[in-house]
Amino acid sequence: MKRVRDWWLDPLINVQAATLQATQVALAMHYRQLVVSGARIPDFRDIGFGVYSDTDEDGILLFLFALLGAESRILVDIGSSAPLAGNSANLLLHHGWTGLLIDCGEEIVAYS
Repeated sequence: MKRVRDWWLDPLINVQAATLQATQVALAMHYRQLVVSGARIPDFRDIGFGVYSDTDEDGILLFLFALLGAESRILVDIGSSAPLAGNSANLLLHHGWTGLLIDCGEEIVAYS
């Protein structure tokens, strides 16, 4: 089984990840510009998307951090699930966060 770091080094994945990251950075900048200009910001039901999360957490977290900022980019995810299936993966892989992922599932821990 491939380790996460081996998956990340795949050249095709790197190109896709760079495009995904650039798109999300542009979206975060758009959200900030809406606030600065005094325009109406989108509703929560309109901002969600899932890159690695099962539901809309990736989009919601991007929106919240774009508007509120973050003093540090360190996270702890307890019950993280598989490394590329949780809502922390997008922050770790595309937004320069570091952190600790914790899960007690034997198969999940062996995968990482």
